[in-house]
Amino acid sequence: METIIPIYSTNHTPLKKGEIIYTTSACFKFDNRTSHFNTEVKLVGEANCKHMETYKDPSPSGNTNYTYDKWEILEVI
Repeated sequence: METIIPIYSTNHTPLKKGEIIYTTSACFKFDNRTSHFNTEVKLVGEANCKHMETYKDPSPSGNTNYTYDKWEILEVI
């Protein structure tokens, strides 16, 4: 599956084809490039991405699992 994803990060270097990014089901500020929650993220661009895998990861509290998706950038927009 391919989709266009807005990418937020604290790393503002240019996005590049082949870079791996992550998205999450959690409703918090999230750094797509490092897969960590971070309130300092800024929009760094958009990219057409190919879905690679979905996995669950326990939250820091251990009470809930967040779903994460791994994507490969096919084209920077």
